[in-house]
Amino acid sequence: AARPEGSKNLRGAAAGQHWGQPRGGKVRTTWNGCTCREQWWSADGFCYDSCCDIYHTGNAVCQTQDPFCENDGMGYCQPADYQAATCEDRPEGWRDSMGWTCQEYRSHHWCTTDGHYGSQWNRAWGGFEDYTWHGKSAWDACCACGGGQSGTATCTDAPNWRDTDGTGCDTYARGHFCTPSGSPGAAWRDSWGSLADYSVNGVSAADA
Repeated sequence: AARPEGSKNLRGAAAGQHWGQPRGGKVRTTWNGCTCREQWWSADGFCYDSCCDIYHTGNAVCQTQDPFCENDGMGYCQPADYQAATCEDRPEGWRDSMGWTCQEYRSHHWCTTDGHYGSQWNRAWGGFEDYTWHGKSAWDACCACGGGQSGTATCTDAPNWRDTDGTGCDTYARGHFCTPSGSPGAAWRDSWGSLADYSVNGVSAADA
């Protein structure tokens, strides 16, 4: 079976259940950077704690404040204590040829941090490469689009590598699909097979 992304449809909890307690806790975010609702409900039950493991998989999910930020408005949550690696847009002050900034690419959902077009990018506008400025497109310059410069990187990913599902290294790292040592991560499911099953030209996430 194909491995689902963090933004794929989330189904299957027992209806009418309740998780967490009503409180003013920290509002969480998904792996795609979407802000979660503090409290929410669905046909599967109620969550009072921003993120709840309503599917009993060990991975908490949430309903996002922006319903278009994740597919079906639901996504997998970052851990409450997660500290993201520092990333800075480069070159500093970059704008595309129409004057749009990296922040605007992010806020308009024109791209995703794993290097895909976002839900609100109209392909009739062309590609990001059509709006290059000083030789850089949003793919290169913006952290929100999978570019920019990481201040904590200790190695370099294989350029533009993606697995057979089209998933890049950034999603593997943020989704806890693998570990720095190249083993399957905490969120990797046995039913998906091995990392090598998604190799492209003999290169898996463990290699790239």
